[in-house]
Amino acid sequence: MRSFSVWYHTLPSYGGYIRYTVGVLLSLFAGYYAINVIKKYLAAKKQELETSTAERSKKVETDTAEKALMNHVCPSCGKDFILKNWETNSDSKSIVITDFCRYCGLELFAKCGKCGKQNFVHLPFCTSCGVKLKES
Repeated sequence: MRSFSVWYHTLPSYGGYIRYTVGVLLSLFAGYYAINVIKKYLAAKKQELETSTAERSKKVETDTAEKALMNHVCPSCGKDFILKNWETNSDSKSIVITDFCRYCGLELFAKCGKCGKQNFVHLPFCTSCGVKLKES
Protein backbone atom coordinates (compact mmCIF):
# COMPACT_ATOMS: atom_id res chain seq x y z
CA MET A 1 0.00 0.00 0.00
CA ARG A 2 2.89 2.24 0.66
CA SER A 3 3.95 2.17 -2.98
CA PHE A 4 0.47 3.29 -4.08
CA SER A 5 0.58 6.46 -1.95
CA VAL A 6 4.04 7.38 -3.30
CA TRP A 7 2.82 6.82 -6.86
CA TYR A 8 -0.36 8.84 -6.24
CA HIS A 9 1.51 11.91 -4.97
CA THR A 10 3.83 11.96 -7.97
CA LEU A 11 0.94 12.45 -10.42
CA PRO A 12 0.41 16.05 -11.61
CA SER A 13 -2.62 18.04 -10.57
CA TYR A 14 -5.06 18.04 -13.47
CA GLY A 15 -6.90 21.12 -12.19
CA GLY A 16 -4.01 23.33 -13.26
CA TYR A 17 -3.94 21.84 -16.73
CA ILE A 18 -7.65 22.42 -17.16
CA ARG A 19 -7.36 26.04 -16.03
CA TYR A 20 -4.45 26.67 -18.38
CA THR A 21 -6.25 24.97 -21.28
CA VAL A 22 -9.39 27.01 -20.70
CA GLY A 23 -7.29 30.18 -20.48
CA VAL A 24 -5.49 29.42 -23.74
CA LEU A 25 -8.76 28.61 -25.53
CA LEU A 26 -10.43 31.80 -24.29
CA SER A 27 -7.39 33.83 -25.39
CA LEU A 28 -7.53 32.24 -28.84
CA PHE A 29 -11.24 32.93 -29.26
CA ALA A 30 -10.89 36.52 -28.00
CA GLY A 31 -7.95 37.12 -30.35
CA TYR A 32 -9.86 35.66 -33.29
CA TYR A 33 -12.86 37.87 -32.50
CA ALA A 34 -10.67 40.98 -32.13
CA ILE A 35 -8.90 40.31 -35.43
CA ASN A 36 -12.24 39.92 -37.24
CA VAL A 37 -13.56 43.18 -35.73
CA ILE A 38 -10.42 45.02 -36.82
CA LYS A 39 -10.66 43.53 -40.34
CA LYS A 40 -14.29 44.69 -40.65
CA TYR A 41 -13.36 48.18 -39.42
CA LEU A 42 -10.47 48.45 -41.90
CA ALA A 43 -12.69 47.25 -44.77
CA ALA A 44 -15.36 49.82 -43.87
CA LYS A 45 -12.72 52.58 -43.63
CA LYS A 46 -11.26 51.57 -47.01
CA GLN A 47 -14.73 51.66 -48.57
CA GLU A 48 -15.37 55.07 -46.99
CA LEU A 49 -12.13 56.45 -48.43
CA GLU A 50 -13.15 55.29 -51.92
CA THR A 51 -16.14 57.65 -51.91
CA SER A 52 -15.72 61.20 -53.18
CA THR A 53 -14.36 63.92 -50.93
CA ALA A 54 -17.60 65.93 -51.24
CA GLU A 55 -19.66 63.05 -49.85
CA ARG A 56 -17.17 62.42 -47.03
CA SER A 57 -17.15 66.11 -46.18
CA LYS A 58 -20.95 66.11 -45.77
CA LYS A 59 -20.78 63.20 -43.30
CA VAL A 60 -18.36 64.91 -40.89
CA GLU A 61 -20.19 65.97 -37.73
CA THR A 62 -19.32 69.14 -35.80
CA ASP A 63 -18.13 67.27 -32.68
CA THR A 64 -15.87 65.06 -34.77
CA ALA A 65 -14.55 68.11 -36.63
CA GLU A 66 -13.75 69.95 -33.39
CA LYS A 67 -11.88 66.95 -31.97
CA ALA A 68 -9.99 66.50 -35.25
CA LEU A 69 -8.97 70.16 -35.33
CA MET A 70 -7.78 70.08 -31.70
CA ASN A 71 -5.73 66.93 -32.37
CA HIS A 72 -4.43 68.18 -35.77
CA VAL A 73 -5.83 65.20 -37.67
CA CYS A 74 -8.03 64.74 -40.72
CA PRO A 75 -11.63 63.97 -39.65
CA SER A 76 -11.92 61.34 -42.38
CA CYS A 77 -8.73 59.27 -42.23
CA GLY A 78 -7.26 60.35 -38.87
CA LYS A 79 -3.79 61.28 -40.20
CA ASP A 80 -1.88 64.39 -39.11
CA PHE A 81 -2.25 67.41 -41.42
CA ILE A 82 0.64 69.48 -40.04
CA LEU A 83 3.85 69.13 -42.03
CA LYS A 84 7.08 68.76 -40.10
CA ASN A 85 10.15 70.89 -40.93
CA TRP A 86 11.97 67.96 -42.53
CA GLU A 87 8.98 67.35 -44.86
CA THR A 88 8.86 70.93 -46.18
CA ASN A 89 12.53 71.35 -47.21
CA SER A 90 12.74 74.63 -45.33
CA ASP A 91 14.97 75.72 -42.49
CA SER A 92 12.35 77.92 -40.83
CA LYS A 93 10.62 76.88 -37.62
CA SER A 94 7.16 77.82 -38.93
CA ILE A 95 4.35 75.30 -38.98
CA VAL A 96 3.01 74.38 -42.42
CA ILE A 97 -0.64 73.33 -42.54
CA THR A 98 -2.00 71.81 -45.73
CA ASP A 99 -5.37 72.83 -47.22
CA PHE A 100 -6.12 69.25 -48.25
CA CYS A 101 -5.32 65.99 -46.50
CA ARG A 102 -2.29 64.51 -48.19
CA TYR A 103 -3.46 60.98 -47.45
CA CYS A 104 -7.14 60.95 -48.46
CA GLY A 105 -7.58 64.28 -50.32
CA LEU A 106 -10.33 65.69 -48.09
CA GLU A 107 -10.51 69.50 -48.03
CA LEU A 108 -9.49 70.77 -44.59
CA PHE A 109 -8.98 74.54 -44.78
CA ALA A 110 -10.48 77.20 -47.04
CA LYS A 111 -10.87 80.97 -47.02
CA CYS A 112 -14.11 82.58 -45.87
CA GLY A 113 -16.11 84.06 -48.75
CA LYS A 114 -16.89 87.21 -46.76
CA CYS A 115 -13.69 88.16 -44.89
CA GLY A 116 -11.06 85.96 -46.55
CA LYS A 117 -9.77 84.38 -43.30
CA GLN A 118 -8.52 80.79 -43.44
CA ASN A 119 -10.92 78.41 -41.59
CA PHE A 120 -11.34 74.72 -40.91
CA VAL A 121 -14.11 73.92 -43.40
CA HIS A 122 -15.84 71.28 -41.28
CA LEU A 123 -16.83 73.77 -38.58
CA PRO A 124 -20.09 75.66 -39.12
CA PHE A 125 -18.96 79.30 -38.68
CA CYS A 126 -16.04 81.55 -39.63
CA THR A 127 -13.73 82.30 -36.70
CA SER A 128 -13.28 85.91 -37.79
CA CYS A 129 -16.64 87.25 -38.98
CA GLY A 130 -19.09 84.54 -37.77
CA VAL A 131 -20.78 83.94 -41.12
CA LYS A 132 -21.86 80.36 -41.90
CA LEU A 133 -19.05 78.72 -43.86
CA LYS A 134 -21.30 76.51 -45.96
CA GLU A 135 -23.14 79.58 -47.28
CA SER A 136 -20.08 81.77 -47.94
